[in-house]
Amino acid sequence: MRGEVRQLLLFLFVVLLAYFRVERERDFLWEEDLGEGLVRVELVSSPQLEENKLRMRVKVVGGDFAELYGRHALLDLYRTLDLPSKVLDIYAKVRVSRGFVILSADYRDVVGLPSEDATIRDRLIQRAKERIEDREVEALTLSYLFGESQEHLPHEEQRSFRTTGLLHILVVSGGHLAVVFLILRWLAPYHYGMLLGLLGTTLYTFLVVPLDPPVLRAYLMLFLFVLVRQLQGLPNMLSILLLSGSFILLIYPDYLYSYSFWLSSMATLYLILSTKDMPKWEHPVNILIVPFWLSLFAFLGTAPIVLSFSTSTPNSIPFTPVVSPLFLLFTFYGVLELLSFFSLPTAPMEFLGKLILALVNFFGKFEWELTKGMSNWEVALLCLLNAVYLYFAPGFWKMGAFAVFLLFYWT
Repeated sequence: MRGEVRQLLLFLFVVLLAYFRVERERDFLWEEDLGEGLVRVELVSSPQLEENKLRMRVKVVGGDFAELYGRHALLDLYRTLDLPSKVLDIYAKVRVSRGFVILSADYRDVVGLPSEDATIRDRLIQRAKERIEDREVEALTLSYLFGESQEHLPHEEQRSFRTTGLLHILVVSGGHLAVVFLILRWLAPYHYGMLLGLLGTTLYTFLVVPLDPPVLRAYLMLFLFVLVRQLQGLPNMLSILLLSGSFILLIYPDYLYSYSFWLSSMATLYLILSTKDMPKWEHPVNILIVPFWLSLFAFLGTAPIVLSFSTSTPNSIPFTPVVSPLFLLFTFYGVLELLSFFSLPTAPMEFLGKLILALVNFFGKFEWELTKGMSNWEVALLCLLNAVYLYFAPGFWKMGAFAVFLLFYWT
């Protein structure tokens, strides 16, 4: 427990440090409209389609506003569905609001595309588009395996993923990296297999998918896990999670305000705490309860955060364990396709993709939303109280965290 307390104190210290670093940088920017000018930006997150625009996080790397160099900004690019490049020269309107840099432009304002060679990711995506015949399965593959925008999916499928609470499955995170790791892990003896699995996940993380907060968090946890095992140690997943979060906020302090960072971290935290002193289900039939147990606590860890800016649905609790086996098979075959540069027959992948979409669309008919919002202080207090409770509560007493959530939601 002492090691966990030390990691917790380190994490809280880094959170405070990140807060002061971000706020200090904001103080250098006046609340003002900087006008229009040429800006060179580099994409740092997957674009999201909102109404008639693409919204994305970018890094300012050049242009007419020298005071913005190296800063992250929010870019709204209107009247386009896709980006021609990850680095753009744009004639944009620039303003600062509450310390955030906001850029807005029309697609016709893209005045230049710096020359760049096709990356491994670009080639794999192009190969997948050529090989997969079904357009809906292609969209699912691009979103699920490559971390492309979920807006590639048809509107009906997007609605179904939202109403079922299964949208989180499309986010590239620990599950994807775990499958890559396990496939390669068993190709060699233990120590060499562990290193081979880590190498594969490293290539997948840095060359195939966007380096978003959930991916970075999952990779750091896997790296530390392998390191401890190679040193003949017993990994403490709670300490590894806290240490990974500390590393991320030290390198990217602005992730302190990233919803995806906190959603990924809280889901993982509650999964770890729910398995600490969890009930013993020794009968084979009772083991089927475990996925629903995990799904419940993943919901409890993320729902308060989601309710601070949107609506949430408890449908994810029963539906996630049902569709997860299909996604596991889809991921397994997808990883094999990545390793073979999409040279395997695509029929199994297309069959699984169609089955997944059909099941999600069926579940999408059952709508159940929690619409009452929560303030940031309520979210912080609820998540902290339930985390402490889950750490100390044994067995079925952990279900009390659900009662605490309902108490906060109904009052």
